[in-house]
Amino acid sequence: MLVTGRLMLRSLRVASSSPSTPTLEEIAPNHHYPAGVAKVVLKKGKTQLFKDGSPMVYSGAVARVIGRPPPNTGDIVLVADGTEKPIGWGFYNSTSMFRVRLMQQHDEIALDPSSSLNAEKLLETRIAAAAMLRQNLGLPSAHTNAYRLVNSEGDRFTLFLVEVMENQISYLISLDGQKTGFYADQRENRCFLSTISEGSRVLDICCYTGGFALNAASGGALDVIGVDTSLPALQLAKENVSLNGLDPRRISFLRQDATEFMKAAVSRNESWDIVILDPPKLAPRKKVLKSASGMYRNLNYLAMQLTKRGGLLMTCSCSGAMTQSGLFFRILQVFRDGDTIRVLITMSLNEVSSLIVQSMCADCFRQNSKTTHTKNAVKDIDPPSGTFIQQQIYFSIIESSYLVSVGAASMAGRKITVVRQAGAACDHPIDPAYPEGEYLTNILLRVL
Repeated sequence: MLVTGRLMLRSLRVASSSPSTPTLEEIAPNHHYPAGVAKVVLKKGKTQLFKDGSPMVYSGAVARVIGRPPPNTGDIVLVADGTEKPIGWGFYNSTSMFRVRLMQQHDEIALDPSSSLNAEKLLETRIAAAAMLRQNLGLPSAHTNAYRLVNSEGDRFTLFLVEVMENQISYLISLDGQKTGFYADQRENRCFLSTISEGSRVLDICCYTGGFALNAASGGALDVIGVDTSLPALQLAKENVSLNGLDPRRISFLRQDATEFMKAAVSRNESWDIVILDPPKLAPRKKVLKSASGMYRNLNYLAMQLTKRGGLLMTCSCSGAMTQSGLFFRILQVFRDGDTIRVLITMSLNEVSSLIVQSMCADCFRQNSKTTHTKNAVKDIDPPSGTFIQQQIYFSIIESSYLVSVGAASMAGRKITVVRQAGAACDHPIDPAYPEGEYLTNILLRVL
């Protein structure tokens, strides 16, 4: 015991006498930027979120910026707590709601001191780590060499994406298009589609350059139609048909608005064995989530009507606000009182108020605590003087209950079963400290 204690004591002495890792404050004054490094000081109580790993320092968390002259967009800055002690460093943006995008925390310097305030070195290190992760995941492989090499915050970057193109199916892409004209996040979902398409008639709504449509045709679909509004994207899709030697009689593309196409197809009583609905981002921010919910519901309502009974609908949302809200399932699924609410919104204000007072449709109102509270309050209102209150009840029902309580399946008169639920491919990792990085939802439904 005595010998062990002496060895431990000696180890501690050696450790204490070894050179300490330089702190950010010690590095910053000697940084090669001529204007020095400014310091972004956080408000009291805002520090822990960023110490826990969230990389986005929003403007509301910033108390003040110390530095003369003030930093410009793109400059490296220190991020400090309320006592002005640095907790990390990142890139400054004077115009964005995210004022700083943290690149490295103070505690990480001990692991990689050479990358402190050295963006080039840090990028090299993290790109190498990202490439190693893909290699361990088997990417590229004999089946695909199209994958995302770097996935922004998931690989400890901020707003930095790199996609490696080519595949077992060859694609022509345009670097001027959305996400370089190819969505590597849907790679595994497209591959899955090819395994279930044999002998089927397939409709690909919002097909862009034909990713899903091409995989369906390659998988043996009898007939594939892709619909999109972008002429340049559709031109590439048609060239991709020739590039892969696919029969143009079995796969075609139409330039038309998705809603207009589906409404017209419904009026003709058309249906398909498999329908893919992959619209663009409809909810870029939480503020528009309510209106986007209505758009997603209406698109899926039409898509379900075009899906043959017993067929499959692959429906997607690439809106982070929608995926993170958990509303997507509520927009799709059937609610027990959905039909009752649909009748309810056709009533007059007096009829709505009367219905609530009589406590009818109680289960429906329990879907929303705000509406339930309003129902109870209405009992004490004198009907002749309750016009304004009735209006508030009415619009509360429409905005808070109708959009989320009447699922697309209920509107379409269909029953649905979830067959498969997926997100982005495995080369799109998510940092648990930044759940906002999760954005893609891909759900396969059986429609009856």
